[in-house]
Amino acid sequence: GSYLTINDSDISNNILEATSYYADDAYGAGIYCSASLTIDNSTINDNHFDGDSYWGSKQGGGIYATSSVSMTNCTIDGNEYEGVYSTSSNASFTSCTINNNGTYGIYSGTSSTFSQCTITNNGSDGIYAGSNSTFNLCSSSGNTNYGFYVTQSGFFTNCKANNNTSGGYYIGSYSSELINCLAVDNTEKGLYLSNSSTLIRNCTISGNATGVYAGGNSGPAFMNVILYANTTELDGESGATMSFDYSDVQDGSTYGAWANGTGNIDSDPMFIGSGDYHLQNGSPCIDTGNPSATYNDPDGTRNDMGAYGGPNGDW
Repeated sequence: GSYLTINDSDISNNILEATSYYADDAYGAGIYCSASLTIDNSTINDNHFDGDSYWGSKQGGGIYATSSVSMTNCTIDGNEYEGVYSTSSNASFTSCTINNNGTYGIYSGTSSTFSQCTITNNGSDGIYAGSNSTFNLCSSSGNTNYGFYVTQSGFFTNCKANNNTSGGYYIGSYSSELINCLAVDNTEKGLYLSNSSTLIRNCTISGNATGVYAGGNSGPAFMNVILYANTTELDGESGATMSFDYSDVQDGSTYGAWANGTGNIDSDPMFIGSGDYHLQNGSPCIDTGNPSATYNDPDGTRNDMGAYGGPNGDW
């Protein structure tokens, strides 16, 4: 196959223009690539389409790629439509900043990986990814739809979704995991599950209109979770089932079978505040998570509930 490698480059302010009604669809104002694409230490900013009345559909203002994509230490900012539109599987993004793009910050296929990326203020979902995609140490905030949207089976560790409009995380069907994640201060939902059996462990879900919405026949399992100070903690469809263990759920007793389990409490978690969801000294969530040594904090003490407890809590 063919390969294209771009290093230390600035791909900005390009215009893909249509000047007649014979124009077709528009792809990739900054880069259009059908080869395996690797980009390091580069900026892809402010690329757009012109002649809107002549174009059909438009996709990938920054980058449109039909083969594999690997990007490291890149900034993707202010592009029309998607910052990156990747139709292939196994896309990889590491230490990238994806801001202010017209629709999706990144639209990617199945088995995509995202590590240490910052995604803010995009016009649709911050990241839209296909099934079996993984996210580690990523933050997504201020996006018009969801911070993270995964069609099926998403795997998140040490991620934060905050101040997004539609919600923090949308996770589609089949099994997924959220480990040591924050879903906080989103306008609508912290976590939306659609026919999903998701393990949610050591997460903090707070400050959203609805903390968790379980759609269809979702069956999430919560452990060592803080679900507190949302306008509504839990909501969902009649076919959904939930289990909570060793978690702090505000008004948990009012949710009946949805919030029954072992070791649960209903107490103010005593967050530090002002957007800091670490726990103050004296919090009832300290040393009250699952007592099994498997879930101990990094210092060897019993699990603390919330996003900063458990083996992955030191982030």
